[in-house]
Amino acid sequence: MQRRLQAIGFAWILLSDSEARIRRCWVVSIRLSSYLLDAVTRLRASDLEAVLAFVAAARAIDGPEPFPTELLGGLGELVPCEAVFFNGRDVVRREILSESYWCVDGPEDHSWRLEEDEWSLIRQHPLNVHRRRTGDFGVRHVSDLYSRRRRVRGEIYAGYFGRFGIVDFTGLPLTRSKTHTLNLGFESWGRDFTERDRCVLA
Repeated sequence: MQRRLQAIGFAWILLSDSEARIRRCWVVSIRLSSYLLDAVTRLRASDLEAVLAFVAAARAIDGPEPFPTELLGGLGELVPCEAVFFNGRDVVRREILSESYWCVDGPEDHSWRLEEDEWSLIRQHPLNVHRRRTGDFGVRHVSDLYSRRRRVRGEIYAGYFGRFGIVDFTGLPLTRSKTHTLNLGFESWGRDFTERDRCVLA
């Protein structure tokens, strides 16, 4: 049985668990969907046009990856930031099923080289802690939870924020599963994410 996952006006189809891959299915049509009706009330015309332009450009991208680097770069322009990543994880088996990364600095190696257990660090991420505690799987910024002063001083999630100079982070979970996660993450090295960013991603 297929489960449909929606984000930014397009739909993702996650095939049955027996399938070892994620395929993309762009659902783009010229009609007033519930997303568009809601977005019109919250976004400026220029922002809505940017979202629609992104969806149209994304439709033309082909390949086996759910979120290729080119697509993540487009998201990084839509929601201004310095880095965007996608990952799919089997939390039970502790396996990375799919991952891709875009950084404004270019294609250099920005992968983590963690000295401690990566899965333990992932569990400590402020948004992961928040979701486990509240069941809230909406678009949330770390700045929703902690002051800029605490984040800049490295008091919050020092093994990640402090190490990589990240000031704010926003996350978009594409599934509510606690065993197989699909996430988009946006890293900012300077500005805090805004309500406008949340509306674009919601």
